[in-house]
Amino acid sequence: MKKFLCVLIILFPVLVIGQTNCTNENFAGNDRKEAKTSVVTASLEVFNTLPLLIKTLPTDEYMRGYEPPITKSPDSQRVEEENRSVSVKTAYIFVIYREGDNDYHTIIGSNSDTSKAILMNVEVSGLPDKSSPNYTVMKDLRDKIVGKFGKICGTKKLFINKPIKISISGSLFYDIDHKPGVVGYKNLKPKTAWEIHPVTDITFK
Repeated sequence: MKKFLCVLIILFPVLVIGQTNCTNENFAGNDRKEAKTSVVTASLEVFNTLPLLIKTLPTDEYMRGYEPPITKSPDSQRVEEENRSVSVKTAYIFVIYREGDNDYHTIIGSNSDTSKAILMNVEVSGLPDKSSPNYTVMKDLRDKIVGKFGKICGTKKLFINKPIKISISGSLFYDIDHKPGVVGYKNLKPKTAWEIHPVTDITFK
């Protein structure tokens, strides 16, 4: 039996958990809709690794005690600390799944060892209105994700046994909805609620 399972893992490097049908690609959430579906226009900051980016971020304690508090209203704008456009040259995808708001939650790490990697949740956002200046770049990225992983719908999760090396770019965002260590899959839960959200580009290496 153990030998059979090993063969399965080799033949199918992505473990699929659950599945349901998708209806559309539009952002279906409410909390901080404006920030989640907008792209920061600040100059791009490039980091060789994920830890180098994370070192530049304010603490979770600071962000959760922000004054005035960061609201969850749909028109909630990014605060100054989130108004950054960033790129990480090397990271690894461990898990990707789709939430009810149509965002693709993607857990990335600083290296391919899940037991040692520093983690971050990055999100390929559900689409804004077609009139949005961000629509095309976000639509192109979602098409790239589907081209790589297929339709990821509902409770379907892709756990990648052999993490995929990538470079990634997008806008910084602080998830005020969830405390650090909540979002993720099994033991792959980042210790920070900072995200790259929305992601604007992923290059698979």
